[in-house]
Amino acid sequence: SGKTPVCLYLAMQHGIFAANYPLVEADLQGTELPAALRPFRRKLFGLTIEPQRLQLIRARRHSGRQYAQADQCRREVARAEELFALNRLPVLDTTAISVEEIATRIIAALGLRE
Repeated sequence: SGKTPVCLYLAMQHGIFAANYPLVEADLQGTELPAALRPFRRKLFGLTIEPQRLQLIRARRHSGRQYAQADQCRREVARAEELFALNRLPVLDTTAISVEEIATRIIAALGLRE
């Protein structure tokens, strides 16, 4: 899904300190951002992906586990997108774009220097 490569690219190519926070099941239960993220609300950017693509990625790594099932991926993506919307976070669909393009769009959307 590209979270870690995007963070590395932002750091190494643009000198931007970035981190990824993978949302886990407990994070997706409520409507508030996880407590660890709240202090950084203005710096957050949500990355999403089409559930089918996420399922393919997970199936390669964790075949046969619930984590890689299509319905699990659909549910997680839908809840993450809902959480992003409820918290008014900018969101980027990373399904079919490169790490470089994701980074460029994040820089532009957040008004960071290029």
